[in-house]
Amino acid sequence: MKRLERKHALAAVLLLLALELIYGRAGNLGYAGIDDVDYVIHTQPVRAGLTADGVRWAFTAFRAGNFLPALLVLCAISVAAFGWRKRFPWLLFGWLWFLLTLLPVIGLIQVGIQSHADRYMYLPSPGPFLALGAIVTRLRGEALMAALLALAPALACYSYIAWVQIGTWSGPYTHATRALGVVGDTFPLHTMLIGFYLGQGRVREAEEHTMQAFRLSSGSALAYSNLGTVRLRKEDYSLAERMFRTALRKSPVSASTLNNLGIALERQGRLAEARRFFASALEDDPNLHEARENLKRVEGGF
Repeated sequence: MKRLERKHALAAVLLLLALELIYGRAGNLGYAGIDDVDYVIHTQPVRAGLTADGVRWAFTAFRAGNFLPALLVLCAISVAAFGWRKRFPWLLFGWLWFLLTLLPVIGLIQVGIQSHADRYMYLPSPGPFLALGAIVTRLRGEALMAALLALAPALACYSYIAWVQIGTWSGPYTHATRALGVVGDTFPLHTMLIGFYLGQGRVREAEEHTMQAFRLSSGSALAYSNLGTVRLRKEDYSLAERMFRTALRKSPVSASTLNNLGIALERQGRLAEARRFFASALEDDPNLHEARENLKRVEGGF
């Protein structure tokens, strides 16, 4: 018995070391998230929350051609896990873990402003693996050895894939370029790259993504705000002002846009107007340090 306990302890230690090796570097990444904002903004059933029509929509307005087969497999596993609940209770436990924590991913229960995100699978995934682990630990002798030999290549393969995938989260540039290659042009990804290139001082590249983002969402306040930010960097203050004013007409409450409009006005020598917009930015977001510093500066100019 003690020998078996030592084996389990050794296996647990090795598993923890493997997890640290694969995922440990994720803790040092400065960027680790992206939300599909467009999905929420433009999909009314998701914006409406959990309703009967929303549930009906989630199970009928599908995009993938494998929706029905996947639903049949899901139902079959659910029936089997429930039917074997007395003989194999860990199967039902693992499956319920998977199903319940999966709800935010499919939009039936929305968490935060995003409707779904790949990172949500971090919580559902352990469910099936707990059930699989419970099965493996109950095997003995040759059956256990055969199971471990069968699992080893899969674990090695997926460990390598996880290691590579984590690299795409190392920053907004790597993540956005990877996502653009996978899903194609989207407004949020181009906006992300605008911020990255402006932070690097690469205004020309930022302007290219600004135009692509504007083409994808020309009616949004953020699209005009992006244009204004790039024109501000190019010292075209008059055009930047027009872009920021247009953005504010579409979305009056935006501390960053109010602050940027104040900067454009200040650079044109219109300090009284600039002061008003800096103050409005601080009123909207008291923690916006840049607006506070800008307000102090223009007040010192009077």
